[in-house]
Amino acid sequence: MRLLRPVEYPANRPARRWVFDVLVTVLAAALSLPNLYQGGARHWPGAAPFVVLALMVAPLVVRRIWPIPVFGWILVTQIAAVSWDSHLIAGAALVIALYTVARLQSRRDALACGGVLELTVVTALPLLAGAGWWHDLIFLSGLIAAALGLGLYTGTRRAYLAELRDRADRLERERDQQAALAVAAERTRIAREMHDIVA
Repeated sequence: MRLLRPVEYPANRPARRWVFDVLVTVLAAALSLPNLYQGGARHWPGAAPFVVLALMVAPLVVRRIWPIPVFGWILVTQIAAVSWDSHLIAGAALVIALYTVARLQSRRDALACGGVLELTVVTALPLLAGAGWWHDLIFLSGLIAAALGLGLYTGTRRAYLAELRDRADRLERERDQQAALAVAAERTRIAREMHDIVA
């Protein structure tokens, strides 16, 4: 159940984040389009592959809100789509979703998602690719490792910067409290001296 909770709430997101996520989704779909035309003139896609591709890639718009469910959706629909049409591959969407999981979720969740994706690639590639599937496996494993590594690095750096900001805020509050305590102590000292003088 923890995996289904949103990382951030949609109402709190600025418009520029929505625009960026829509552009990333469109880019992932555009990078997947050339795969549909690999079959040559005999394999000219109809409307159905484009609809399936849109359904696969569309959840990337909310990838920063629900990273693991989006990754799971893209992976499951990718497996189903490749079973239906071997040219229907949305590799860029999978890599982006894995990067987002590695960036926003715990290291354990990121490694689990990366392992599931790697296992899927290792299982499916010999069935789908020809004799040179080893080259594709090395390339795809490198992409998975790069997405994981970059996502983990970015997430760790983001957490480190947030900790530094929090520490700076805490030090500023402590400094203000120390100044207030010093002012109060000075007032108390002055009041005590005035009382002694009056006495």
